[in-house]
Amino acid sequence: MSFDTTTLSDMIEGENEWCNIQPVIRTSFKLVNDTLVKQQHLLKEVLQEVSKLQIANSQLKDTLREKITAVHLQQFQNDMETKLQQFAKQEVCLIIFSNENIYFLFR
Repeated sequence: MSFDTTTLSDMIEGENEWCNIQPVIRTSFKLVNDTLVKQQHLLKEVLQEVSKLQIANSQLKDTLREKITAVHLQQFQNDMETKLQQFAKQEVCLIIFSNENIYFLFR
């Protein structure tokens, strides 16, 4: 049903035919119900996406907690270099000491 300006003005002025209100209310309730059902489905989808994002966020936090930072890596490298130098000095001392023992043994 299309409304033109005369029909609209007739409705505003009350010069139109009265109709039964039950179909109007029934249609209105059906439209409201359909809208609520659609919103319920959309809300479930949004909640599922939020749940997935929360899980992903938790996994990302766990991964970042285990991540080695550049500072930790530099510190580890420095510790390894120090230990290697100490080990090299001990080996040289042992070799010299061993060579001296061998030298003295064969003298």
